[in-house]
Amino acid sequence: GGKVGQIVQTVKTTETSQAGSTGTFYDVSGMTVAITPTKASSKILVQLGAQVEPRYAFIVKVQRDIDGAGYADIFIGTDPRASQIQTATYGFGGWMDQITSGYSYLDSPSYDLTDVITYKMQWHEVNSGVCHLNSSYDDSDTSDYWRGASSFTVWEILA
Repeated sequence: GGKVGQIVQTVKTTETSQAGSTGTFYDVSGMTVAITPTKASSKILVQLGAQVEPRYAFIVKVQRDIDGAGYADIFIGTDPRASQIQTATYGFGGWMDQITSGYSYLDSPSYDLTDVITYKMQWHEVNSGVCHLNSSYDDSDTSDYWRGASSFTVWEILA
């Protein structure tokens, strides 16, 4: 046990932005990854590295679906008085800020060997602002501003 069975990764190099309302989470286009475990009782190491520039602050969470049964949050806080999330980051709201939202969690889903397990990234901007993935807020086409790349990787860890 403890050996890597397989690794699946999606990489997003294009820019995506999302305007939203406080408390509403949105799927991030292109930040979904699926894996079909090869052994019973494997764990799935979930790793997210997203290059984000928020106008104010953003909140990120990951959801899991097992073979089309519906998405559910994983690895979240338990205090019912607050948003249940994995990571939150405050940005100054400048036009060139780059924030890496990192996430790593060893998931222990219950599945059958033929099941496809899909993970997706969701986010929302605090104060109804706009989040940008892989680009700065202003997104000017000059060397003073940046463009990044984000990745979403899942590892099957054999039991």
